[in-house]
Amino acid sequence: LFLVQAAISVENSRLYQRLHSRTEALHKTELQLRHEFEERERSEQARTKLQQEIISIQSARLAELSTPLIPITNSIMVMPLIGMMDRERAQQVLSTSLQGVEANSVKVVIIDITGVKLVDNEVAATLINTASALRLLGAQAVITGIRAEVARKLVILQVDFGLIMTKSTLQSGIAYALQLTGAGSLSR
Repeated sequence: LFLVQAAISVENSRLYQRLHSRTEALHKTELQLRHEFEERERSEQARTKLQQEIISIQSARLAELSTPLIPITNSIMVMPLIGMMDRERAQQVLSTSLQGVEANSVKVVIIDITGVKLVDNEVAATLINTASALRLLGAQAVITGIRAEVARKLVILQVDFGLIMTKSTLQSGIAYALQLTGAGSLSR
C-alpha cells in the first residue's frame, strides 16, 4: 500500500512538474504575444500617423495646384481656375490672390474662370469678395472667361459685378491689364 501511494505521489509530482513547465511555457508565450501585439499596435499607429501626414501634404499640394497664381509681369498675375468650386476652394482662391498681391506688389490679378464648370451663388460671391479684397490692397481684379451660359446664370442669380472689370477672354484680360499698368510687353 505504501509503495502504491509512493508511486502515485511520484506520478503526481511528475504531472505537477509537467503542468508547471507547460504553465510557464504558456505564460512566456502569452508575454511574447502581448509584446508582439503592442509592437503591432505601435506600428499601426505609426503607419496611421504617416498616412495622415501624407494626406495632409497631398491636400496642401492639391490646394496649391487648384489655385495657381502665375506672374505675367511684375505687376500682373493670372489665376486660372478649372473644375468645380466649393467653399474650401473658394477660400483658397481668396487667400492665394491676397497673399500674391501682398508679396509681389501686384497691380492687376486676372481671374480666369473659363474652366469653371458650374457657377452658383457661392462662386459668384467668392469672385466678388476676392475682387473687393484685392481692391482694398490696391490691386484690381479682372475676371475673364465668362461663357454665355455662365453669364446667363449670373444674370438669373442677379449678381452685380459693379466695379469689377470683366473681359470675355484671357487674352483680352491680359491686354487690358497691360494697358492699365502701362506695360508694353510681357517681359518680366
